[in-house]
Amino acid sequence: MVVGVSDDEIMGTSADVNLREIEIQVSLFSEKQDGGEEIALITEVFTEVFDWTMLVVAEYKVYKVQRTVIGAIIYVDEIWQSNISYEIGMQKE
Repeated sequence: MVVGVSDDEIMGTSADVNLREIEIQVSLFSEKQDGGEEIALITEVFTEVFDWTMLVVAEYKVYKVQRTVIGAIIYVDEIWQSNISYEIGMQKE
């Protein structure tokens, strides 16, 4: 939420106040010297678990779980790393 701005100003109408979109970003790091295989495996597990999943959030109807980013596996300072982001859309019931 942006400080100093109301939901009405952001969403346009008071009917949209019940809508929420959040982003979850997961950063993955591994010191294992395997050419990034461990990060690739963890990334695969995340996509299998979260892509097209049906989340349950108390008092909300979740209408979207969408992967927005799956970062390249890179090697920086002797650490393999990547990131995955998901956007979750939900409406208060």
